[in-house]
Amino acid sequence: MGPSAGPTVPLVGEGKDLPAREGPSEEEGADSPMSPPFLFKKSNFNHHVVLPVMFSNDHSLYWEVDCSSALTCCVQIMLLPSSTIQTIIEHYQEIHDINQSHLLSKLNQKLTSLGLSEADRNTVIETLKNEDLHRTTNIHTLKTDHKRKTFFKSNFNYVEPVSIYFGQNESGKECFGQYVPVKKTIESLLSSETVREQLQQAKNSIQPDNVLQDVWDGTNIEKNLLLNQTASSLGVILYQDSFEVVNPLGSGRKKHKILAVYLTLANIEPYNRSSVDQMQLVLLCREQDYKYFGQDLVFGSLVKDLKDLELNGVILPDGQLFKGTL
Repeated sequence: MGPSAGPTVPLVGEGKDLPAREGPSEEEGADSPMSPPFLFKKSNFNHHVVLPVMFSNDHSLYWEVDCSSALTCCVQIMLLPSSTIQTIIEHYQEIHDINQSHLLSKLNQKLTSLGLSEADRNTVIETLKNEDLHRTTNIHTLKTDHKRKTFFKSNFNYVEPVSIYFGQNESGKECFGQYVPVKKTIESLLSSETVREQLQQAKNSIQPDNVLQDVWDGTNIEKNLLLNQTASSLGVILYQDSFEVVNPLGSGRKKHKILAVYLTLANIEPYNRSSVDQMQLVLLCREQDYKYFGQDLVFGSLVKDLKDLELNGVILPDGQLFKGTL
């Protein structure tokens, strides 16, 4: 089965751009009080991207984004249901509360031995409780499945799918498909600095003569005017697959079989191109509907967007224009 539907996560599963600064200078040193900690952004549990982040006095957003990124991996890559995620959060919060209670008790004893008054001790303890990002995130921002999805949509590059009405089938039942707009998906991908860096590397790379090692060495791309004459052109690769959502040996087989279309960019590194995690969902519909209504209706919105991408392209907030072709 291909990638599941959900937030569009470019090559690193990162959220919206966060303020960043360069790593510590030689004068500061790695352990200097002036050196900011490094925030690990997880695209999945096998790959980590390190982003040097200058934390402000209130860095709760960084914590929330990091926790949300980990939960997104659980849902999309490990395919854990929302009920399981909810159980993990609630039980881990109970463990955290026990640990925090123990630490605050030891802190209170230490402050007492240092001669602090009861009022001062209570102020310190209450301040620490209120600044507990783990608890605040779990009981507010990420407490329920609805709140988690709302946060994902607001802070990640989420592309909303669009329902496509096919009509009524032979049984008189209305049929629909789900289409994730290609141009918006590409805009979301290009908003990632990692993707843009790979586009630049691909453009500057020099291939040896008489050696075929990538799709870019084929005659189809050599004869494509857009890909050869436009520096900011994009090569779009589409995949089509079908999969069962029920027991393939049971009585429901073929009735609920799903046809899916995925997208990736030919401009990114080959190892990312071939990774399932980096493929973006484009379209879902029942295979029976595809056979009944035909490819012109099912793929109509996709073909229209691909033509518009080739003619008009997508414009990024910085004014850059990217055109693409299949």
